[in-house]
Amino acid sequence: MTIDISLEEEPSSTELTPELTEKAELLANRAVWANLPVITRRFESREEAAQMPLRKQLALDEDITIVCVGSPDDPADCVACCGTHPAVSGQVGLIKIYKTERYKGMFRIYFDAGENALNDYRRKHRLVDLLNRQYSASADDLPDKLRAQEERNRAVRERLHRLRRAAVLEKRKELEGQLSEGRIVTIGEYDGLEPDDLLQIGRPLAEEVPGLLVLIHRETLTLFFFSDGKRVDCGKLVRETAPIYGGRGGGSAAQARTILPKGEYLPVYLDLLEKHLRP
Repeated sequence: MTIDISLEEEPSSTELTPELTEKAELLANRAVWANLPVITRRFESREEAAQMPLRKQLALDEDITIVCVGSPDDPADCVACCGTHPAVSGQVGLIKIYKTERYKGMFRIYFDAGENALNDYRRKHRLVDLLNRQYSASADDLPDKLRAQEERNRAVRERLHRLRRAAVLEKRKELEGQLSEGRIVTIGEYDGLEPDDLLQIGRPLAEEVPGLLVLIHRETLTLFFFSDGKRVDCGKLVRETAPIYGGRGGGSAAQARTILPKGEYLPVYLDLLEKHLRP
């Protein structure tokens, strides 16, 4: 459920902070646990209704329904409302706020009540219990263990990035030597690298390619084509040859790619490229 509220009637509160939200949630639940009577009264005029201890100013002049939670002498809440209501507050069972956000100049509160709130707690409890067992933690120190694991993961990612960068530079240097031999088609096949790595290998070499450079990502059967864009039009080459073996893809004159549907097509497709570009 959601409700939208504004705070303009309380100048000291301009933001719905987590602390304020938790306080409101606790006060609301205390009213529920007190099992207060929920009294509905109807008034013909604003003047009559205004005699009630209203939380919010009236926006109606006649046919007004006022709902009071608890005694009118000291209510937990008292407001004009035309909805349906429980007979006592205890029938609500439980109130749990999930999140708040700014919405059209007000604050939108997402919450649930009763059995739905209990079921949500159960789901989250199972999740926390699973994480506690996975990280050998308790609910109190789980956040610290998660932060520590994230730090370890970040260090691993940084180390992997450095290794991938070193591998890219090494493979690029190897290809530079092959390109200097002036072959019509230069081919590089790679395992253990990502498709983006192959792009980082090939792009800086495009202007040096005497004919066509093809870099193959074995795991996904993706072929990357690079050239200077003049002697070989990579995009045109892909469009003319890849469909013969069920490949799909495209690109520009200087760079293109295609994905083959089967690994067995790879050697015959490469042979086709050699023959297609042979003078």
